[in-house]
Amino acid sequence: MLRVKKRYTAGNKTNLGVKLSGGADSSIIYYALCDKFKDNDNVNIIPITVGTDEKWWYPKGAEKVIDIVGQITGKYPIEHMVLENIPHTMENYIGSQNDIAKKAMKKYKIYPYNFYSGLTYNPPMKKMVTYFERRHKHHGLDLNEVMLNINSRDKSRDNKFQGHLDATMRPLKDKLDTARWYKHYNAMDTLYPHTFSCESPQTEKLEHCHHCFFCLERYFAFGRII
Repeated sequence: MLRVKKRYTAGNKTNLGVKLSGGADSSIIYYALCDKFKDNDNVNIIPITVGTDEKWWYPKGAEKVIDIVGQITGKYPIEHMVLENIPHTMENYIGSQNDIAKKAMKKYKIYPYNFYSGLTYNPPMKKMVTYFERRHKHHGLDLNEVMLNINSRDKSRDNKFQGHLDATMRPLKDKLDTARWYKHYNAMDTLYPHTFSCESPQTEKLEHCHHCFFCLERYFAFGRII
């Protein structure tokens, strides 16, 4: 399922970057890269992670995923580049992520089209609403709260243009596509339970709140939270 543009290489070595937060989307992309090149020492993978003072768990989650994927595939990154504790605003987060990506590209001569992101569109809303109308009791969820959180989503990321994303830089369309990747790579029980997608305030324990939009996406696409 993963495609790499071979023309973007540096001599005999190929360096690939991936933005890794420890969430379900970026984690399966990282896994796919490691799996594809697990027997190829000429391909190096460099994950980058940004953590803010509010979303401090991103580096922690990314390290966990790197360890799990390394145990499964035997492939480890030559470096995990991390920036932590920046003031939490979306502008700061995106700007810092771009800055560390540029540093990685310069240091390891990574071409832009060899840098992967797990950014996706929102799932089809009609299908998501129908799913929870039928399955909210099965998951122990309050339907009114579910609908409130669905309606509070970032609507700019609604999946209106299927197939619009660049197949290399952003290979996943939405959570349904992400779930297909997990099944394709047989990673539902080995990797998925170790990913963390919740965006509610957290303690050191890190627990899915089960009701924020990002938790609801997991229920909708995977049928389970972990």
